[in-house]
Amino acid sequence: MNMILSEVSESLRRKKMMTFFLMLGILVFLLSVILIIISYVHLQEKESSVSSFKGLHVYRISDSLYEDSEFKAYLDEPEALDRLKHYYTYLEENLNETFIHVSQQPLFIPTDQIEIDESFLEGYEEGNPRPIYNDEYTVKTVTLNEQALNLFPIQVMEGETLTSEDFDHSNAPGQIPVLLGAAYSEYFEVGDHIKADYLFQEFELEVKGFLKENQFVSSPSEPEVFLDRNIVIPAQQFAEPNSEEEEGFQERHYFNLIWGAIYSESERDAVEAALEEAKAASRFPHAIMMGSPTTPLGQLFEAIAESIYWLLFIATVLFIVCIFGISMMLRKKIQDNYKNMMIHLISGGSMRQLFLYSVAEIAVLVGLPTILLVLVIMGFNVPLLVLMVIFLCALALMILAIIPLYLHFRRLPVSRLLKREE
Repeated sequence: MNMILSEVSESLRRKKMMTFFLMLGILVFLLSVILIIISYVHLQEKESSVSSFKGLHVYRISDSLYEDSEFKAYLDEPEALDRLKHYYTYLEENLNETFIHVSQQPLFIPTDQIEIDESFLEGYEEGNPRPIYNDEYTVKTVTLNEQALNLFPIQVMEGETLTSEDFDHSNAPGQIPVLLGAAYSEYFEVGDHIKADYLFQEFELEVKGFLKENQFVSSPSEPEVFLDRNIVIPAQQFAEPNSEEEEGFQERHYFNLIWGAIYSESERDAVEAALEEAKAASRFPHAIMMGSPTTPLGQLFEAIAESIYWLLFIATVLFIVCIFGISMMLRKKIQDNYKNMMIHLISGGSMRQLFLYSVAEIAVLVGLPTILLVLVIMGFNVPLLVLMVIFLCALALMILAIIPLYLHFRRLPVSRLLKREE
């Protein structure tokens, strides 16, 4: 065994550059395999977590009061706010379809309550975080109606999730229960209260719980909104306003809430008919359906699937290149060392020993980068499945590199070469 290892070590040192690039190629191949597995697991987790979306179409709805003059004219009509509230309540409770409201309305929090970095601020993902203004942070929030909370797989790691009572503001006037993204856990605790400005109205937020990492929701405009650095606000239902200021706030609030989407298995005609019933029942004729229906999370799944396709393509190419490279290197070595091989045979050696030298060389070429990669990734708590797949890929690489080498040894004209050597 020592003699084999010595021979292999000497052989690899003689072709340092080729050895280096082959090992590098094998390492990149195995890395691409890891990325494929992680991407596939990620896709499967996403699909399983949003299984309730399967078979649904997304129909976006909004109000049709685009012009300021139209908006103001409606607010001057009798019972304008009551009809608006009735329309939203109908969407929530009587539509016989799933109405989802997901909005990202920024929230203003005084800087004396918390000191956070810019990753929590509105506009950070676009590379333009909102600066501090009037000693207030403009933080990211996601407002969800109750049906959205039930549809999306949002899980809490600490505290409690939101309940139906949390959507009714009359249960605790002036206070809104919220869920904080996982990244907020280092700044607040369950039960803390946060003063905040929402749509130019002051509220006190009560922290009910913290979300697990990598929780997300989806909207027609943005297929994946991660909540790690967001405040999740339940869409509040308010009682009759007591002042003009409160009435103005509720008008802004409810016009924001009626922008959403209907998630349905039905065709467009059936959904439009249901929307017309909602408009008639609430005497709110200013609702429309926008654009063509889409598929929930369709763009997200397509992007992940495309990434997996290209990773699989790269891994396949590298797999072929590695096999071809190893085989060619060892075949060239055999051709260049006919004389040494014949001396080995004349001295009492065997073809089996020569073949074992080459197999050992393949094992070292594949084994070293494999072991190195495994030692590195073990520090990241990767699943056992990933390690098993890496070893299986390395084993397959070795076997497929040995097969052409074995066939080459079988075709060697040993007797003729021995006569020539004599």
